[in-house]
Amino acid sequence: MLPTVETYENLVDYLEITVTVAPSVTPVIATPTLPPIPTVTPTPILLSFSEDVYTHPQGLFDFPPPRGWVVTKEQEGAVEFNNTDTEISLQVFVTNTDLTLDKESFQRLIEAQEINIFGAYPGYQEITKKYDPLDNYAIVEKQLIVNEETRQVVSYYRQSSKAVLTLNVWSNSTLSTQFITEFESFFSKISLFPDKISTQPPYRWTYEFVTANGLY
Repeated sequence: MLPTVETYENLVDYLEITVTVAPSVTPVIATPTLPPIPTVTPTPILLSFSEDVYTHPQGLFDFPPPRGWVVTKEQEGAVEFNNTDTEISLQVFVTNTDLTLDKESFQRLIEAQEINIFGAYPGYQEITKKYDPLDNYAIVEKQLIVNEETRQVVSYYRQSSKAVLTLNVWSNSTLSTQFITEFESFFSKISLFPDKISTQPPYRWTYEFVTANGLY
């Protein structure tokens, strides 16, 4: 016999079923832990430049000198600045080449200046050389001994028409890569005046070279 509605009702009353409703559960979503954002410390600028432009007495070149640097020597075609706080000095001079040098001649001029100016110092050793034949531009880093102290010198060379500009940076300690880069930026700020330079004797900066055995 099939069950009737009354049968279901009596059965529920008889069993006295207790229904327990499960509590509602709020799903927990895991939040990923992100790595902390690194703090970027800006690289300090080692060189800042004066708003006052230095002009060589002969009108050959001008540039904004680094702040705090003072002129220690001026001569024909050249000037020297010094900073006592950093024990770094810089020399700027220009050579009238009387004609526009080709790439090979420009490179030979650099080699001659390196040998004649710096090669005579004891302990002379070239560290690095960067030469850009497309722009006739070069940077030579070396070390040598002056008064029994090791010095680092970085020389920057740039040809501009019939002139070659040179910047020598002398330091009592090793210059950081940042310092070398900032001096390169300073080098690019030096302006030349060809009309004035052309009145200078060609190759004023010449040096007598004598071999060790004195043959020539």
